[in-house]
Amino acid sequence: MVTNIFTSMFAAMGISGFDPINGAYSADGSGMDGVLDNLSINVNEGNINIVNVNTGQSVVSVSVANAGTASIPASVAAEVAAYVSEGPSTFEAVKAFLNDFFFTRSRSYGSYYSSSLDWLNGNTRASILANTTFPVASNIDSLKDITIVKRDGLDRMTVYYVVKLKDGTMSANTAWLVRENGKWYFGGNGLKFSRKISPVSVMEKSASGEAVNAGLEFNFADNGQQGIQIFSVKGPGLPSEGIHFLCRQ
Repeated sequence: MVTNIFTSMFAAMGISGFDPINGAYSADGSGMDGVLDNLSINVNEGNINIVNVNTGQSVVSVSVANAGTASIPASVAAEVAAYVSEGPSTFEAVKAFLNDFFFTRSRSYGSYYSSSLDWLNGNTRASILANTTFPVASNIDSLKDITIVKRDGLDRMTVYYVVKLKDGTMSANTAWLVRENGKWYFGGNGLKFSRKISPVSVMEKSASGEAVNAGLEFNFADNGQQGIQIFSVKGPGLPSEGIHFLCRQ
């Protein structure tokens, strides 16, 4: 019955006769492995929930008993199939773009930023070009851990990467990339402010032993000087009214 859920997905991928529960596949981003990179499958308390990891939306939610009546929507299947098919070449193109920006620099600085960029973490395209420039290439050792975190169609994605400096320092970065007329650019994320929420754990030692305290670190900034006075955060694990942060003047 579970196989029926994947009927449209298998058709879009050109896969036949595959057992999604017990079938074997290579962990190389192709075929079923590529499907599972884009769809999260959770079976809990007799229910099956499949989520499109690129949008966070549930595409199938059904009891195991009724699994034979459910199917991944054809539109989602076609989208995922396109991601899997183009995935390897897209990933190589993204790596080439980032390496070109940090090392080769075949374009002028401004031409790495999409002309359609509206806001990027509180900065407009004009303010980015007026106040920033290329990082100093001689200080950079390499780029590491380049990962496509989230896709929004074939031509827009969120990418994570780490810049390692020659002194050993490493900084984690998230970039929003967009492809226009076959070329990749840094694109805007629409945010008129910057935000960063990071998990934090601290180990404290005492005569009686060790204790680990964990929590979340929140950082916000009104980079675009919009006059933002308060940031509110709501979500699981937080008070129902949320947590409010006042901007320092």
